[in-house]
Amino acid sequence: MANPFVDFLNTLHNEKGSNQNAIAEMQVGSSWFAEMQVKRDIIDFLRTKIEAGQCVILTGHAGDGKTTLLAQVLQALELQVSVLQSIGDISVPVSLHYVKDFSELKQDVQDEQLQICVTRDGASLLIANTGPLLNSFKRMLGDECESRLLDAMDAPAGGMFRVSDQHEVFILNIARVDNIDFVKPFLNNIIDARHWGACEGCPCAGRCPILYNRMLVDTMHDRVASFIENCYTWLQEYDMRATIRQITAHLSFSMTGGLSCREIQYRGIPEWRVMYLFSNLFFGACGAEDMKGAAQIRCIGLMNRAGFDRKNTPIDYVLNVREDVDKFFPKELSEVFDQTKITPMRRQRILKRAYLFFGINDTLQDRVIQQSVFSEWFETWLDIRDGKKPTKKLRDEICQAINALFVGDSLSGEGNNINLTLRRNNEQISNVQVLRGRIAIDDVSLVGGKEETVHQGKARYRLELRSRDFTYPIRLPLLNYFSEIKNGVITTDIDPLLSNGIDNLKAQLLSAFSMDADDDEVTLVYLDGSTWKKQTLTVSNHCIDH
Repeated sequence: MANPFVDFLNTLHNEKGSNQNAIAEMQVGSSWFAEMQVKRDIIDFLRTKIEAGQCVILTGHAGDGKTTLLAQVLQALELQVSVLQSIGDISVPVSLHYVKDFSELKQDVQDEQLQICVTRDGASLLIANTGPLLNSFKRMLGDECESRLLDAMDAPAGGMFRVSDQHEVFILNIARVDNIDFVKPFLNNIIDARHWGACEGCPCAGRCPILYNRMLVDTMHDRVASFIENCYTWLQEYDMRATIRQITAHLSFSMTGGLSCREIQYRGIPEWRVMYLFSNLFFGACGAEDMKGAAQIRCIGLMNRAGFDRKNTPIDYVLNVREDVDKFFPKELSEVFDQTKITPMRRQRILKRAYLFFGINDTLQDRVIQQSVFSEWFETWLDIRDGKKPTKKLRDEICQAINALFVGDSLSGEGNNINLTLRRNNEQISNVQVLRGRIAIDDVSLVGGKEETVHQGKARYRLELRSRDFTYPIRLPLLNYFSEIKNGVITTDIDPLLSNGIDNLKAQLLSAFSMDADDDEVTLVYLDGSTWKKQTLTVSNHCIDH
């Protein structure tokens, strides 16, 4: 017995090339669209602007869900549109002019439509890739408008762009919008019981890996969703953001592995439930082996690049050595493991991945494992992002790490200060260094600075380092680097993005806290036991006075 929903899921990814519904226009026209679509907070955010008669421009990368957002905004406005036209006008209940495929229009038509959207009496909604949009605006207003446009696009919750004294537009770059809120509801839609009724009574149900994955994800839903969200969040913070289309493809493949009901009917064996386990497919593996074709799914490549399933954790020894591993998994999974013969080498990787998604353990042990898979302060960073106040201990450890960035070790200066010296990154530590500035650690604070967001009713905060009038946002990569410094890890191969952040922080601190000094004075710091002390030298008549 075939389940048409399985066939639909396999059209959402490109592991075998049959991915017609991976294109937004095909999804909107699919009979499954209404049941599978995820209504996100951004829909209400955009609806209010349309109802206010504004010109709204959505831009971003291919696959960011711009066309789907257009369809959902029209639905939210109760505008019944069976087929999205490239250019359309709607008058009831609001007057709206929309452009769905701005980037695919000829240049003269692009310029004409941009002019219409900007100047019309009534709301407009224009969907465009970033490059064509910038070029069209520059043809309208001149090259000098580019920096203002980019500033508006860079705002996480969008920004207003004034076109003339009479007209302005609201621009939102979807590539700046957090996609993590899409994961859990889309996963819920996949496992919704309404889509699996066709599997009832199927003679293959007892050995079907797809139905088995659906059951496991449903049983361990909160843990599965949390781990997936953490993975995508990590990637996003390291500038490897996944688009909605890529997330859709990844989770669909993780459920089916590209298998069809027909393949399971004629070739499926009980061992497939372990080989095609959701936790294996998430990393593009069948059992312990990489699957041919899975690498075409971008998110799988990102997951393997991050190596979440290869990090050493405290659970590894237990899973690999002890035989009583049943208590670490739900009964539905442990029984299948017991029934399936797996070689020791393959068993290690399969059990490790399965534990990350479906493991059962105490909260404290799981926290330690999460620190191993992600980072020491990752959970703390998530809490701060959701509104929890940073601790004094975290502030002190970050200050020690910043001191190490400048002088080479975490020992503070006399009076508990951060020393700002001229030492280069990765340069050998010298016991005597030129001092350019000092910051009293007691004058430093860590706060959660509120960020603008399109997510209605959900406040979001970013970690900020503050002292006097100085404010610097600390993103996750920099926070993780501080953790490594604190733990004595010496990193020589630093990602260019992180390196730029480190250099930027040092430059801004030196600019904000440099000491005033006479031309004939040189201030040094020298290591005296376990403290850096300061000494100012005066140069006069070719002599140095202490």
